[in-house]
Amino acid sequence: VFEVFATLLSRLEESKDLSTSIVERLCANSWHSSNLYPLLLAIGNRNFQLSSLVTIVKKAFECIKDERLLFEYR
Repeated sequence: VFEVFATLLSRLEESKDLSTSIVERLCANSWHSSNLYPLLLAIGNRNFQLSSLVTIVKKAFECIKDERLLFEYR
């Protein structure tokens, strides 16, 4: 599921028809910590612009700062 999502996200990010970045829209929403690792793995296998990757990594760090995430993986 995450591989398909990352593929579609990559294609939409390359689209000239969108007025705002689809990655920015994704990162504007809350993420569930259990989805962080598989989402990052799937996104890491795609070619995103550097600015999009920076946005994704910043969002990932926001999730990592959440103490609930730290306890889930202990």
